[in-house]
Amino acid sequence: MRTSKHGQERVRKRIGIKKRAVDKMRDFAFGKGVSHQQATGRLNKFFTWLYFRHETATNIRMYSNYVWIFAGDVLVTVFPVPKEHFKSVLKIQKRINILTPGASAPLNNT
Repeated sequence: MRTSKHGQERVRKRIGIKKRAVDKMRDFAFGKGVSHQQATGRLNKFFTWLYFRHETATNIRMYSNYVWIFAGDVLVTVFPVPKEHFKSVLKIQKRINILTPGASAPLNNT
């Protein structure tokens, strides 16, 4: 796996991690992120929209509150998950038992 120069700049700026940690986060996102196949409903529609918007994107993942766009095995860019899809991503991650750093599940006050 590789990271484009633009992708590395976006990860460092938007997530706020050091240069050496970019590769580790990229690998976690690709391996453990929510994929298009796992999405349902409006989240699936959002994935489809992203795929057609970023024509070079072959792999799109949602991990640690961010959308990770890959072209083959190259990380192209990263941006935050829109608020209206945040709960859906957490629900899928909980269903497939993915614990993401920085993401918290909604509190259950029962």
